Amino acid sequence: MKKIFIGVMTMSLFLVGCGSHEDATGVETQSESKQVASTVSPDSAIGAQQLIEQGKKHLNERDVPLAIKNFHDAIVENPRGEEAYLILGQTYMELQSYDRAIETLSALTKVDPGNGKAYYLLAVANGMGGHKELAKKNAQMSVEIFQGKKDQENFLKSLALLQGLLKSEKSEDAK
Repeated sequence: MKKIFIGVMTMSLFLVGCGSHEDATGVETQSESKQVASTVSPDSAIGAQQLIEQGKKHLNERDVPLAIKNFHDAIVENPRGEEAYLILGQTYMELQSYDRAIETLSALTKVDPGNGKAYYLLAVANGMGGHKELAKKNAQMSVEIFQGKKDQENFLKSLALLQGLLKSEKSEDAK
């Protein structure tokens, strides 16, 4: 059953597309950068976008530690921009660092509580990290957000994820 659950989580991740301590890469975590400003200057947004582009380039070059640093710096530069959080969360999931992914994506849900993508990816990260109840709650939240926004495509993806989580739970209960 665990193989089915992991398969559902992995497939779900592909459907989306695109404290005070340091991780193994030497990059500070989101909880360390509590510098969430209420407004972001245009220069900060431009600087953050440049950092994101550099991070993507480093990912393509397989320089993951530098990519992570770029995405983290982009979040510090523009704490309200979703792209850096989403890419950083997905990067941590690829590294199977689910707690870091959860921390990053949870930070985005605090900055932007109506972000369905954040809740969707948070559901995947929680599921892969073994937090199935949280995964179901996050998936349900993404379903509700996408339904409210009348985003049919993402609503259906979120619904499929939620159904997979519920089916996985029923399969485990049957054992």
